[in-house]
Amino acid sequence: MAIDVSKRTAQIRTAVYGKYVRENIAGGIEDIAGDVNQFEDVTTQRQNDYESNVNKQWSDYKEVMDADEVTRKNNEDTRISNENIRIANEGSRQTVYNDFRNMLNTSEKIGRLPYLFDGGAFGDSGDTNNWVLSMDGGSF
Repeated sequence: MAIDVSKRTAQIRTAVYGKYVRENIAGGIEDIAGDVNQFEDVTTQRQNDYESNVNKQWSDYKEVMDADEVTRKNNEDTRISNENIRIANEGSRQTVYNDFRNMLNTSEKIGRLPYLFDGGAFGDSGDTNNWVLSMDGGSF
């Protein structure tokens, strides 16, 4: 709240005795100091409110970002696990391919080519998925 300085200056100018002059000067200084202190208190409170608001917004943002980072890390771990499984399966697939290729190459050398994969009846409930590479193709 701003004080009316003109009242204090008028009192100082019209004071007859020194004690009244001194009293009006001291009172004016006290009034100004009170306004300055009040202004500083309000400004400090506004600054504190602003910083509190910024800190809360940052905290909320950081919480979301931390949750997103956990999700990203879990997804990356899953991707790495899937890649490791794929690599392991690729080794197994490559082994089966090499075994088949070697069998064909060996069969050509001895003049006997295999006819079929003898895996039994496909889709039958008795299918054991134990397929065997053989020289005898069996029947469908």
